[in-house]
Order: sequence, then C-alpha cells, then structure tokens
Amino acid sequence: MQPVRIGGYPATLEGVDSGAYPYWQTEYAHTYGEPPADSLAAGFLRYLGNEVGKDIIRSHGDRPCAELSEPLLCRPG
Repeated sequence: MQPVRIGGYPATLEGVDSGAYPYWQTEYAHTYGEPPADSLAAGFLRYLGNEVGKDIIRSHGDRPCAELSEPLLCRPG
C-alpha cells in the first residue's frame, strides 16, 4: 500500500490531529441489535475495547476510538 499525500502532507496520525492532513475515517462494527453476551460477536467487540485489542489497532497505525479528540463521533448510535 502506498500512503497518499494531500497538500504535501503525509498520512499520519499527527497530521490528522493538527488538521494538516484533512482526511480520516472511523471503522465501524455493525450488529443487528445487541449481541448476546456469550456470543462470538460480543467477545470480539470486547476484545477490540481491551488493551490487547487497542495495542493491535495502534500497531497498524490506527487509533482506538476512545483516544480520538472527539470520541463521541464513533459511539454506537
């Protein structure tokens, strides 16, 4: 994958935070209603929210939802 520069700025988290890089997106996990607590889907969503899951998200150059400057933008709605 080749990162895309916009306005001469590289695609970095710092660039997004400062407003220099104008594009970012939120990844969503959709379910049909609240999954049963003992289901694979619920387990996966819990995993994404625990520190191990967050570390994996960070290791790929992304930021966990709770660490965004406006985390309410990626809450279930």
